[in-house]
Amino acid sequence: MPLMKKDLPDIQLDAGMYSQARQLGMSMTDYLAHLESDKGYEPKGEAAELDAFERQLAKHDISPQGASLVQDFFKTSTSSVLFPEYVQRQVSLGMLWGKREVSIEDLIAATDTLVGTDVTRIPGLDFSAEKAKASKVSEGSRFPVATIKFKDKTVQLGKVGVAFESSYEAIRRVKLPIINIMLQRIGYNIKNQITELALKVMKDGDGSAGSAATTSTTTTTTWTYADYVDAIMSAADGHEYSHICLAKAFMQKLLTDSTNFPQFQSRSILEAFLKTGDLTDFLGVKWRTHAKADDNTILSWEQSSSLISYEEAGANLVETDKLINKQMHESVISKMIGFGKPFEACAGYKTKKT
Repeated sequence: MPLMKKDLPDIQLDAGMYSQARQLGMSMTDYLAHLESDKGYEPKGEAAELDAFERQLAKHDISPQGASLVQDFFKTSTSSVLFPEYVQRQVSLGMLWGKREVSIEDLIAATDTLVGTDVTRIPGLDFSAEKAKASKVSEGSRFPVATIKFKDKTVQLGKVGVAFESSYEAIRRVKLPIINIMLQRIGYNIKNQITELALKVMKDGDGSAGSAATTSTTTTTTWTYADYVDAIMSAADGHEYSHICLAKAFMQKLLTDSTNFPQFQSRSILEAFLKTGDLTDFLGVKWRTHAKADDNTILSWEQSSSLISYEEAGANLVETDKLINKQMHESVISKMIGFGKPFEACAGYKTKKT
């Protein structure tokens, strides 16, 4: 059935919802869905194709992909409550940009949450001196010991983000499809800040002894296919590298150098790349780039045991109260985050011999 405003739930919106959702560990959308459920509302027809936040946009005649303007969020005191979540959603979409670039998800094995900027200790796993795995032992013999303990350094959350330079007056008559692009670009830049920080921890470690990536060099002063194979196959026993990160120029070299990398000039690989821009997983390893990756190097890691991401519990990317009150010029879009590296052997770093 067609979407009718009268069929959408009436929910009394107020700025306090963001803190309430945060206290419950919910996103704003989940919190709105919770309120809908409390009212006994069950979406049907076209309304069921929208999530709870999108239903509230429709209720207030705001069309993100249509002719709505930024100022349409501020027609009433209740509709203005939707603007911070709208900004946060668009920024989050931008954090997904860059299909060949390293993503946050490529680097994270697990996520933990902290209160504010609390300091936390990083757990690590040490095996007994035998370096043995679980195995059958004779009666009376000692089993190998796996000890989970805290490492010698701590993680404290830090903030990455972008500050608004535009005021409400400057953007109030901008159509939403246009402002979407701007907000998504901001999200993309924040993603690059976060991944740069994560890659640095992957390479240099989290400050604990021995947490830096295992380093090696190419056999000669020229990168070859054999060096590439060594970079991804040289993980310590019990680990298998799943991802590599390299500079874009180095990736281009590997895909076009028929002398040192003839294996990458195969028809099947190049056809897939030319048709879709997607790269085949070479030897089961995903290729990723980053603008700040070192030249002529390969950083390899095992995603399933790589980094622990520590984030602020229930945090919003945006300053909700300021956006609701049109204080955009003084507002910041940011994320509190830190990284720990529980396994020393989860990453390797190979450079060109000089």
